[in-house]
Amino acid sequence: CEDILTRKVELDVSSITFEDQGYYQGQCAFRNAQGMVGAITVSLSQEIEKREIEKILTAVLAVSGMAIVVAFGFSVIFSRNTLRIIKQLITYINRISKGDIPNKITRKYKGEFNDVKQNLNILIDTMNSLLKEMDELTQAVQEGKLNTRGTTETFAGDWCGLVAGINNVINAFVVPITITAEYINRIAKGDIPDKITAEYKGE
Repeated sequence: CEDILTRKVELDVSSITFEDQGYYQGQCAFRNAQGMVGAITVSLSQEIEKREIEKILTAVLAVSGMAIVVAFGFSVIFSRNTLRIIKQLITYINRISKGDIPNKITRKYKGEFNDVKQNLNILIDTMNSLLKEMDELTQAVQEGKLNTRGTTETFAGDWCGLVAGINNVINAFVVPITITAEYINRIAKGDIPDKITAEYKGE
């Protein structure tokens, strides 16, 4: 228990399926001089992670809808160049809404079309950064590095709130494990603690 509390050893975290539902399961064995005397296992439903991903997709669709309206507004100008620009913008928006993040637009545009291009490129950078952040956090959890958190300062507005939400999900997983380890450590030393009064949900 002291090794866990001081982070000398990492928890064994793996993905499991139980009754057709996915979970992240963290496990730690407790040993004395004679061998293993017990273990604790804490499971966190992967459904929570899926809900956070759905928030990302909803935000992308909302931005996509706004961009499509802007693109149609520009379509009143019936030049071949304008139609080509609008077609590229719609194609990019369609790809982003399906989770296929394209490369940034490099073609040079003028006026308001250039503003749209720059905003779309900013969206592409933001989505790539979010995906990278989510991948790193998922990898850290799977490797038992439960002190890892997303960098909220990198993002603005609701994107910052989304990363903070992922951090809260990790905290919801780590805090019960830490408290359980602390209580078992005290009990092992003959120090019986008060009952746990903090409120938790689900498993």
